[in-house]
Amino acid sequence: MKTIYRIALSVMMWVWVIPTMNAQENLLKNGDFEGEWSGSGYDMKPKEWVIATQTLGTKSINEKRDGGNGTKVFMAYLANSGSISQSEITVGSGNYMLSIWHKIQDDNNKKFYVIFHFYKDDDWQDSQEFNFTAKKDKWEQFSSNIQVPQGKNINKAVMVIRFPYSKNGEVYLDDISLIKSGSGSTTPEIQKPEKPQQVKAVAFQREITVSWQKSKTEGITYEVKNGEREFTKITGTSFTLEKLEPGKSYTIEVCAVKDGVKSEYVSKSAITDKLEKAADSEDRIPYLRTLEPAGSCKGRFLKLYYNDLANPNANISYKLDGKTVEPLNNTLEFPAFDGNYKRFQLEIHIDEGNGREWEILYNELTVRNF
Repeated sequence: MKTIYRIALSVMMWVWVIPTMNAQENLLKNGDFEGEWSGSGYDMKPKEWVIATQTLGTKSINEKRDGGNGTKVFMAYLANSGSISQSEITVGSGNYMLSIWHKIQDDNNKKFYVIFHFYKDDDWQDSQEFNFTAKKDKWEQFSSNIQVPQGKNINKAVMVIRFPYSKNGEVYLDDISLIKSGSGSTTPEIQKPEKPQQVKAVAFQREITVSWQKSKTEGITYEVKNGEREFTKITGTSFTLEKLEPGKSYTIEVCAVKDGVKSEYVSKSAITDKLEKAADSEDRIPYLRTLEPAGSCKGRFLKLYYNDLANPNANISYKLDGKTVEPLNNTLEFPAFDGNYKRFQLEIHIDEGNGREWEILYNELTVRNF
């Protein structure tokens, strides 16, 4: 009886331990790069990983990173950019914690991108993208919560780590892990914030302003993307993309961010206005669209957005009451004053090149004090 009791107890304990171990299992094979490699020199490849062809070379480096789990790290030598990826990652619904140790042998502030593609069998369902910035000669850890999209019966994923652009640079990776969060895991689950609501886009000739409703959740910031251009840590409820092309269609994406976790993106498309006059027209005159028709300015801060400016990189200088002033962040600040309004003289010199120059004078520009 005692022997049977001990066997039964062992079985019950084994059933209880398995979920805890599985919850801590790294779903990425050879994620610590301590496993099998093939090739030699700069043609070494870690098993289970795929290296993009534009990566000039990769190899195993014998290095014991402080706090690392082994004695090998991954190194890629770059001619421009490249990537490392792993496919057929078994996932289901729920949250996963991604961790990547990284450093670069180049200038600071080089950006890596991580892309997850989610599939139901062989049918693509959704994608998520993250990024992190590496520092020269300093191991740092990037970690982020990955939430598998719900209601799509997703059962596998592909992960791609895209290297930053670098000429003859080196990037290093170590101890990459993807672990299921939840029951039995020491990693707390992080809920995805709600995506931005009531997103709107208003287009002008060279700018598009996107706006959204303020979240009721504390600690929310926002991210705006337009193709490869990315703007982060926005705390307000609007953002203006500048130096766009007139008469062109743009797709803008907005997401909410809390504690490093991104919401789903909301996409908005808008078409910028065309120039009112052709670029080579003799009667084309660029003008500040942010001034009211009566030649007045609402408040002491004037955004320097133009209509009919054919060259967005034109050389533009400003004088306020005869003194040269330098705008900050494409904004001209008028001096503080008492009363409800004050008049200023604003001189603008625009040089687009190729002999196209204008002197514009606002002799009595009324600035309202609010």
